[in-house]
Amino acid sequence: MHIVFAASECVPFAKTGGLADVVGALPPELVKLGHEVTVYLPFYAGVRERLEKEAGAARSGERGEGDRGDGEWNWAVRSITVPFEHYNRFVGVVDGGKREGVQFYFLEALLKLARQRAGAGKLSLPGVRAWRSFHQVLIHPADRTFERPAGVELRAPGEVTLEQAGARIRLRPAEPVAGAYNGNSERLGGALAPGPFMLRTWQDGDAYRPRGSSERRTIQALLQSRRVPAWERCAWPVLEWHGQVVWARRFGVAAEYAAENGGAFSIEILEEPPIPGA
Repeated sequence: MHIVFAASECVPFAKTGGLADVVGALPPELVKLGHEVTVYLPFYAGVRERLEKEAGAARSGERGEGDRGDGEWNWAVRSITVPFEHYNRFVGVVDGGKREGVQFYFLEALLKLARQRAGAGKLSLPGVRAWRSFHQVLIHPADRTFERPAGVELRAPGEVTLEQAGARIRLRPAEPVAGAYNGNSERLGGALAPGPFMLRTWQDGDAYRPRGSSERRTIQALLQSRRVPAWERCAWPVLEWHGQVVWARRFGVAAEYAAENGGAFSIEILEEPPIPGA
C-alpha cells in the first residue's frame, strides 16, 4: 500500500508540538511493515537550512543524515503554475530523498499557497492535490473527486443521507410548542409547504430570503459571506418545493414558508451525522 502523509511539521525538519514526533516516527515503522510511504512538508526556511547544511557536510566528506551524496537537493518539479483570480504564481517542489525508507517532498508551492492573502488556487503534486479557498488549504488524495450529488425526493416524515455533504437530513412533524412560537428557524409551515420536497445541492441562481432577513439573497452570496470553502460548497444541501428554495443548510428556512406563517401544523428539519454503514 502507498501511504501519504501531508503534515505541517515532522522531526527532524520542523517541530512545534507532538504532531512532529508522530509524523517523524510512524512512517519508518510503516516502511518496516512493507508499505511505500511518502511525506509532504512545507519548504520552511529551517528545512532549506538543514538541507544546505547536509549538502555542505557531503562536500566536506562527511555524510549528512539522509544525504544522497550529490552535494545538493533535487527539484522534483521546478515550476508549477498555480492559478489565482487575476494572475498565476510559479513555484516548485523539492525532492528530499529517502530517509529510513520514507520518501520526503518539501512543498514551496504549498507554503506560498497557504500564505497568499487573497484569491483561491489549486495545486497538483505527486499523489496529492492542494486546494485553497479563503484562508483554508485542503490537502487530499489526487483521485478524490468533488462532484455534486443528484437530487432526491424527500417526504415528511422521512430522511435521506447525503454522503458527499456528510449529513443525514430528516423531516418530521414538529413537537407542539407551549405558548408562543419559540423562534426555531428549522421549522417549515406544513400548510404552506407540505411536500414532497426535492433535496439537492445548491445551483447557480438559487436565491431566497432566510427567516429573519430583510432581503432576498443568492445562495452563493450567503456562502461567501460565511466564508464557506469551495470544497464544502460542492455538496451544500438545499430543500426545494415547487421550484422554490424553502431551506438551506446553516441559513435556515425561507421567511415566507416559516412555521409561524403556516398554521398549527409544522415540519421540523433536522440535520444529523450519517449513520456509519447505513
